[in-house]
Amino acid sequence: MDIAERKKLLLAEDEILWETCAADFRKGTGNGGQKLNKTSSAVRIFHPETGITVNCLESRSQSVNRHLALKKLRFRIACSERCNLTGQETFKLEPAPSVSNKNYPHWIAMIFDYLAAVNWGLKEAAVKLGTSRSKLTKLLQRDDSLEMLKNAWKINNSLVCVGLDPDLKKMPDCVKNEKYPIFAFNKAIIDATKDAVCSYKPQAAMYAGMNADEELGMTIDYIHEVAPAVPVILDAKRADIGNTTAMYAKEAFERYNADAITVNPYMGMDALKPFLDRADKGVIVLCRTSNGGAKEVQELRLESGEMLYQRIAKLISHDWNYNGNTMLVAGATFPEELGEIRKIVGDTPLLVPGIGAQGGDLAGVLKNGLTADKTGLVINSSRGIIYASNGTDFAEAAGKAAQELKDQINALR
Repeated sequence: MDIAERKKLLLAEDEILWETCAADFRKGTGNGGQKLNKTSSAVRIFHPETGITVNCLESRSQSVNRHLALKKLRFRIACSERCNLTGQETFKLEPAPSVSNKNYPHWIAMIFDYLAAVNWGLKEAAVKLGTSRSKLTKLLQRDDSLEMLKNAWKINNSLVCVGLDPDLKKMPDCVKNEKYPIFAFNKAIIDATKDAVCSYKPQAAMYAGMNADEELGMTIDYIHEVAPAVPVILDAKRADIGNTTAMYAKEAFERYNADAITVNPYMGMDALKPFLDRADKGVIVLCRTSNGGAKEVQELRLESGEMLYQRIAKLISHDWNYNGNTMLVAGATFPEELGEIRKIVGDTPLLVPGIGAQGGDLAGVLKNGLTADKTGLVINSSRGIIYASNGTDFAEAAGKAAQELKDQINALR
């Protein structure tokens, strides 16, 4: 089997791939079931060309099990069927498809081909793919951004997000003489807080305004290196006409390798589509923000009787969530409205700014915003953590402040 034949097989629609297999069905209970199903729902398929056999009995539905079995078959083929590289391949490592994307099995199969060609040397394969070893490792280990967030909630038992919004005027003197003072400051904060957080949120304007784009990139790379399970949210609030937005998406996800980005819904879905199409990345849409002037626009009442922010919440969690990768911004300074948003969006995660320096209501946020499993929130604090001290103990103070916020949240949920 050559690369073209394998690619055709991996990208084939279910019906076409099914025709290449031998299959039989038997009775099953479904995942966790106790009573034997009356119909033959469990599926076993055999693919003669590769000799691979796959079983699936996760569901009581035969059609669902068939689809899942074929999905498993594609992954088994991708992992086991190696092809020789000819040097004529046009394979692109990035943008990397999400695990749920139909192109993912072909993508991962090609990476395995490159690894096999150099006797599974990660560094050598990275060179052939035109990237770095750390970047290739990140791509291979990554989860979709929302899966990363869910895992980070569990791993660190935390809903805390640290906003990395550096200001040279407020930073301690002990880092100001460094070659890269902003990165030195951020690095120390990250080292001190990485076990107490579920995410980091650098604010793009803080770096652009100080001509520190390079240090923003260094910061995100460092988070991926030392805290690979913690997603990075680029707080940029982007949105524009299609071609411009496509470049904004490229900037966030390819230049900076962020896991998620904040965006502005005012121009509608076509201005957000290049972000939303990236199923492996999080798209966090402004809904009910924490600033005092937000009510001038967000509380406008529509003909339907709902307020504008409520309509936005519906769009974000339904029409715009076709890839299952959306989140919303809902400020801590309006906890009752946050509760209304939670009722509209179900379990869709909420990014909650306004805790700390803005005086948001932490207890109200948790009462109104938690999901049934006591997660669903990314509670951001920036100045309250990163400027907890202006002395040489700034990192230690930040770590303590992040841990205290985590403990306060966990005591209330």
